[in-house]
Amino acid sequence: MYDSGVIRNSCTYENKIIGMPISLYISTLYSNYKLLSKYNKEIPRTWDELIDIGKYIWNEEQKLNNNNLIIYNGLFDESDFGVLSIYEFINSFRDSNSSPYPEVRSKQTENALKTLKRLKEEIGSDSIFLKSYEETLSLINNGNAIFTKYWYRNYNKNYKVTSIPGWKRGVSGSIVNSYNAGINMHISEKKKKAAAEVLKYLSSKEAQKKYIIPNNYFSGISSLYDDEEVCSMIDCDVAKGAEPFSTMMFKSEFYERELYISKTQEYIYDYLYYNKSLSEIIKKIDNMTKFYTFSIQTDDNTNAGIIIFIMYWVILFAIIINIPFLLLKSFKDQFKILPTLFWMFKIFGIILTLSSVLTLFDDVTQFKCKLKIALIIYGLYFNLLPIIFFLITNFPIENCIFIWIKCHKNIFIFISFIVTAFLNTLLFLSSYKIKDIIVIDGENYKQCNTYATYGTCLLYLILSFSIIIIFGILLLLFLEWNLKETSKDIKYLLGSIFTTIFFFIIYIIFYNFKIKNYIFYNILLALMIFIYSISNFMFTFGIRIILKFTKIKSDDFNEEEFLKKNEEFNKHALSYVTSNNISIKSNHDNTINNNNIGKISNYSNNMGSNDTSSNNNSSINIGSNTINNNNNNNNNNGNSHLNSKKVSGSLIGNLNLSNISRKASNISLKLISIHNKYSKD
Repeated sequence: MYDSGVIRNSCTYENKIIGMPISLYISTLYSNYKLLSKYNKEIPRTWDELIDIGKYIWNEEQKLNNNNLIIYNGLFDESDFGVLSIYEFINSFRDSNSSPYPEVRSKQTENALKTLKRLKEEIGSDSIFLKSYEETLSLINNGNAIFTKYWYRNYNKNYKVTSIPGWKRGVSGSIVNSYNAGINMHISEKKKKAAAEVLKYLSSKEAQKKYIIPNNYFSGISSLYDDEEVCSMIDCDVAKGAEPFSTMMFKSEFYERELYISKTQEYIYDYLYYNKSLSEIIKKIDNMTKFYTFSIQTDDNTNAGIIIFIMYWVILFAIIINIPFLLLKSFKDQFKILPTLFWMFKIFGIILTLSSVLTLFDDVTQFKCKLKIALIIYGLYFNLLPIIFFLITNFPIENCIFIWIKCHKNIFIFISFIVTAFLNTLLFLSSYKIKDIIVIDGENYKQCNTYATYGTCLLYLILSFSIIIIFGILLLLFLEWNLKETSKDIKYLLGSIFTTIFFFIIYIIFYNFKIKNYIFYNILLALMIFIYSISNFMFTFGIRIILKFTKIKSDDFNEEEFLKKNEEFNKHALSYVTSNNISIKSNHDNTINNNNIGKISNYSNNMGSNDTSSNNNSSINIGSNTINNNNNNNNNNGNSHLNSKKVSGSLIGNLNLSNISRKASNISLKLISIHNKYSKD
């Protein structure tokens, strides 16, 4: 019996009818019938007709010096009437009266706002459109408006009241406002029954016809407008032109209704009165009706999503293509500190953490939020497990627990994984809260917030357990810091642990800040995960491959062993030099027995081939050299002869091997230079 649109939109709460519409107001167009008749014009049914007819009559009246006349006052003031005028104008651009209210980003809304601005600029002005409802009533009473709009009433017999025009004939923008009556649920049953009888009577056809219609109110009962008696008391064409009735409904699911309405009015007025971009104000209104998501699509004129997505696959590919180095024999010495299985664990943990980036894309759901945390926790487990195993097996002091772990590696892995999986499963099954980030004048988005009470306790338990393990690792790193065999590995692992600690500190701090830009929020989170994953990979895996390719050795220089070999070399070199006489001619034809030098060179080469792990620069210092010259002068022939020259000395070497392959040749050349120096002296 009653109009379904009125019942659904005005009398329903949570899908329950809570009242009945006793009477209706309908927004209408007031047309100056006196002026229309004067110029033989019809009442406009479309906005284009209103503009053309209004311009014609106004121009003709200007010729008669009727300067007080305005063409159209749309009642777009700062009050609630302005909100109603906006809503009904957009409503007038529906495809038909049965069509739903146009979406914000629809072509109908865009055309409606363009037409509204056209009306203001062609047949109105800022001051005319901003007139209050009191001034509007004054215009109607004085007859100084060709067209204006207001609620249905018989204010002036010179005006004909009709439904609001539309973008085409047969479509109206008129809105109804209902006065509803309901029953208080907190009264006694007896009073409820009595109130129900009263409400039943007031909503009946008989009461509506007898008490509502005669007072210039409309009824929600559509069949009454086919009754001649009713139509004699009220203009039924107004109701029929607006049927099925539309009510003002705003999409404000997560905005406060008052805030949403005021912001919508503010944005549209920015376009109407302050010439803001239409696309800009439509986007702002649309922002209040939706949550934005981080996506690989570029609908919102940003490429951030696709860039992050590509970065993920590039980093993942870079990690995966390095895995075969674990299986190459030439790289075995770089990865000898751990079994291949544990290296695979570490890489798998890095990939799990890296893959948590994928949960940032598209709609934020409980499943995605919990999956992201699960991937990070599992990633942390597979990242720390190899470090723990290495430190335990490398620990120099015997310990029953450590010995058991060394001997039962697989059982240790199985137990630790079961504990982690059990806690993570319980955490995943707990409920999760998603937080709505409402950004005034911006883009709303959803954010993973926290678990319910029991889930929060589990999360804190897992975090506490992880912190204890990390501190244990730091303690073992400290105790094993001075072990020369693994000193560089210890430093690499320390870098990995510090990266993990830093990541989780920043991650926790990050969640306590409210970031208003959803793109910036997701980019920061993704970059944090990228940096953590790359740093972890480089500290524990990548640096070993780089060192191998650049031929930089990772073992420490054994100084004691080198000094021992150097001393042995000095003794052999001295024996070769002092056991042979080296002749020097006065005409500077200075020579050294090549056989002796060759022997020294051969010996030094043998030493060089046995010591290829050193990487220091080489030098030879010669000291405490004594040159004994015995000269016999022959006064008879004036010729002097050098009878003999013995060279004795001790060679003290301090060799730093930066280029071991040229050691022998350097030593040989040094011996020659020493001989020449002393022969000249």
